[in-house]
Amino acid sequence: MDLTSVAKDSFYVTVGFGVLAVNRAQAARQDLRKALDSQLGDARTNVERLSGNVDERLKVLEERLETLSEQLESAYETFEQRIEKVLDEVEDRMPESARELVRSARSAAKEASGTLRDLVGREGRAA
Repeated sequence: MDLTSVAKDSFYVTVGFGVLAVNRAQAARQDLRKALDSQLGDARTNVERLSGNVDERLKVLEERLETLSEQLESAYETFEQRIEKVLDEVEDRMPESARELVRSARSAAKEASGTLRDLVGREGRAA
């Protein structure tokens, strides 16, 4: 055998192994990319599903809070009516001079209560 022939064969074998290595690296890269794309797609799907669940639960919570707010408002109005009735009865039993003071105090309290409700109502809607 000729030394030139051995050197050529060695060179060709080395180049062949290099080409095989590059092909394997490319195949591994493509497999890895497919796996990552699949996992990323699964992760996106899971995030979208969880986001939907959170949105649904928030809607239910908002509905429940709205119902609770309405119930509290109704209970407050009932309570307020009862208090007014009791105060009317107490006022009727008072002497005339004291009645005027109580009426003035009740009027001021109603006005302050209305102002406070308006402020709280605006703040609640803004939030």
